[in-house]
Amino acid sequence: MDATSGLYGVLPTEQADAVVLHYRLSMTLTEAADLMGIDPSVLASHLLMAERCIPRRLSGILHPPGAGGAPGGCKD
Repeated sequence: MDATSGLYGVLPTEQADAVVLHYRLSMTLTEAADLMGIDPSVLASHLLMAERCIPRRLSGILHPPGAGGAPGGCKD
């Protein structure tokens, strides 16, 4: 299973969508929020919650390749 698919198994859909749009598709907060039909501050909240709770095995999606380092994660 690739990291993007794995996100939807461990995060609420809104958080996974926010991560994919912002980190994988390189959309700005405003662009991603507009696409999702939410306020940019809500999108930022989704990203923050995802960053705090994403399992370590999937945390590489939060960083561009070669950026190194990965945040810790929450366990359900």
